[in-house]
Amino acid sequence: MPDNKQVNRLRFLADKWLSGRMSATEKAEFDQWYNTFDDTTWVEQRDESVEELRERLYQNIISRQSVPVTDGKQIPLWAKLSAAAAILIFIAVTGWLYFGKQPVTQITYQPKPYKEILPGGNYAVLKLSNGKQIDLDAATKGPLSYDKAEAVSKTTDGAIAYQKGRVTDGGAMAYNEIATKRGGIYTVTLADGTKVMLNSSSSLRYPVAFKGNQRRVQLTGEGYFEVAKDKNKPFIVETAQQSVTVLGTHFNVNSYADEPSVKTTLLEGKVKVAGLNSSNTEILQPGQQAVLMKTKFSVKQADIDEATAWTNNDFIFRNETLESVMRKISRWYDVDITYQQDAQRALRIDAEIVKSKKLSAILSILEESGKVHFKINDRSIVVM
Repeated sequence: MPDNKQVNRLRFLADKWLSGRMSATEKAEFDQWYNTFDDTTWVEQRDESVEELRERLYQNIISRQSVPVTDGKQIPLWAKLSAAAAILIFIAVTGWLYFGKQPVTQITYQPKPYKEILPGGNYAVLKLSNGKQIDLDAATKGPLSYDKAEAVSKTTDGAIAYQKGRVTDGGAMAYNEIATKRGGIYTVTLADGTKVMLNSSSSLRYPVAFKGNQRRVQLTGEGYFEVAKDKNKPFIVETAQQSVTVLGTHFNVNSYADEPSVKTTLLEGKVKVAGLNSSNTEILQPGQQAVLMKTKFSVKQADIDEATAWTNNDFIFRNETLESVMRKISRWYDVDITYQQDAQRALRIDAEIVKSKKLSAILSILEESGKVHFKINDRSIVVM
């Protein structure tokens, strides 16, 4: 019988399969699971065997896709994957109701009619150098400013990009700022070709064209950077507590004011992190994470998947405190969190969930741990 962690993982794979965002590693895991699905430990004594379940679900998904089934012919790989996905979805929906004896816990809803809280999306506001503010969600594709000095456009994929190669050595620098609120993320490509993805409740201030011997930007909240290489002009990311200096690399900086530490995670290249309130500095190698608490750095091996999960539209919680989990949920769904007991904040959570789900579905999955329950009141969540 699968435990809660296995069911959660299979649900996560099902959601990734449906959204078409499976990595090569996840596909390999998916195939391995499917090839061993007929293990009798997956079922108890029910009216339907696993083989019967698989056949029923396969026929169901095939019929919904209007795909002819011919006796005696080999099932195409894509059809096999569709059947496997159907089985995974079945697990995701039924959970313990079929595969175990423990009941599936439910969210405690308020008696009055309740409106579902939807996940966030591509929402941000761009502030131009002249003070004009542009709602990027409402803006149409194409030029956002007709000032030749700024040259910024909204792209077909819903991001914004500045005219590449706009690097100047003369005149005063003009700055723009992009900001997301709770429930928003956004991607911007700067004039040097650097790509920055902002998480919810974050902002980035940057020059519309870089000049001089460095490229300097200011970040609040969280951002994932893919820095364009330029060995003559280091790229510097400043937060309220530290600076990160690079020549060209991929890294993530989590610097929310309500988090207990600032975390810098390096995926490739090399970066130097320096505390602004101390003389401490650290050089990171790929796969490492620097954690700044007050004025002290510690360096450890990073969990890259966890640190960058938000860039793939996922939540990954690995032995994470409930308080930390709920801060992330609060930012993404634009809700407030209250606790009936302070001790609940320290509860440890393990879960992998796609962020495209409605809030109620996210909370249902967290409740399956048996450690916590929730009550939804308008845009507030009570942890019970």
